[in-house]
This record gives sequence, structure tokens and C-alpha cells, in this order.
Amino acid sequence: MPEKIKTIIVDDEPLARRNLRLLLERDSQIEILGECRNGKEAVKAIETSRPDLIFLDIQMPEMDGFDVLDHVGPEFIQAIVFVIAVIVVVLNIVIDIAYKLLDPRVDLQ
Repeated sequence: MPEKIKTIIVDDEPLARRNLRLLLERDSQIEILGECRNGKEAVKAIETSRPDLIFLDIQMPEMDGFDVLDHVGPEFIQAIVFVIAVIVVVLNIVIDIAYKLLDPRVDLQ
């Protein structure tokens, strides 16, 4: 059995952390080591657990995602996925519009 990908979720929004956790839990190869509510928690968790993958919110109060990276340095980082909530919202809107465009029952005029 291959080794699991050790992952940390960092986001100041509880709903964003929950939704990301629910998505990641679907993958049996992902092991979620923890969730961090802010940059300070993230720095500590990254230095302590040395995750393989970090889902990192860019916009957080006090210490944003880029500040986190500056604090921990490249030796602690293997892979990062930047989390941008606005993109998720826009993507959901685009998907909704696409479904409406493809549904012949919807009158767009």
C-alpha cells in the first residue's frame, strides 16, 4: 500500500476548511494532519508535522499565505495549493450558467 499524502488545510474561514476537508476525505491516499485557522497556527503545524501537501489560503488577516511561506522557508515545503475563495465562487457561478445553457427547458431571454 503506498504511503498517504500528509496534508494540512490552512484557511481563516471555517466553512472553507470544512468544504475542503470533505473533498479531500474522499481520496483514500490523503491523510489530513490538521486544520489551521491562521498563519501563526500554520507555521507551527508545518514546522512540527512537515506535511507533503499544504492547502494554503492566500488572504488571511495578520499573516497571509505568502507570509507563512516566508516564515517556514522552502525546506519545510514540498507542495502547495493556494486556496482562493473568490475563484471557487466564480467557478460555481460559471458551472450554474453552463447547466442552464445546456438545459433546453431554460429560457434565457
